Amino acid sequence: QTTWPVDYSKDFPPCGSSGEPACTGPCDVSTTPCPAANLTPSFCTQATNASSETLYSWYPHTLQSGNIYCDVGSGVAGNPSTWNGEIIADQSGSTPIAATYVAGSFSVGGGSILEPCGYSISGYQPSGCSSSVPTPVTGNYPLVYVTGSGSPFNFPGGGGSLTGDVFAPNGALTWDAGGTTIVGFLEAQDVVWQGGGMTGDGPVASSVGSSSGPTVSLLQ
Repeated sequence: QTTWPVDYSKDFPPCGSSGEPACTGPCDVSTTPCPAANLTPSFCTQATNASSETLYSWYPHTLQSGNIYCDVGSGVAGNPSTWNGEIIADQSGSTPIAATYVAGSFSVGGGSILEPCGYSISGYQPSGCSSSVPTPVTGNYPLVYVTGSGSPFNFPGGGGSLTGDVFAPNGALTWDAGGTTIVGFLEAQDVVWQGGGMTGDGPVASSVGSSSGPTVSLLQ
């Protein structure tokens, strides 16, 4: 698969070269002043170069609504297509976390309730993301954009709810989603689905697609 109904990589372009804006996002290292090579694109609100990071909605409250979390790993900070860090999002409680995740790979904690920041059926709502986040060119940010190959997205199940699109252009989406409700649009080289409930939907109404759910379909 080389073309996509929605190419969410356009929302996460490299920065600082080829006519793209300068890198103005947070530093992916804990160094002051930040080396220019460690600045991330402007859509990032939180950034790290950890090989893996777990974000919790309870103490130390590293998982919060409004953010776009970026894990560069050992990739190039200004070029999301090279990122290979892992993000694990673990939300607890009845209040959904509205955030977006950009990394090499992503896993969901069981029971988590997640949705993208700024998501709206009528198009992106800037108040739903940090004020520093630019408007997405595709109409809405996805819930997850992962660049890795193999199985870069994993949902182990255990209940919970995901709303929003998931894009893995180089790998597979793997779900063991018993007791889980997923409402969204899945784009990947492969989808491995075991159990759980899904309400599939096309891209939300925008210049790049239209919503026609609740039918479930796979396009290959």
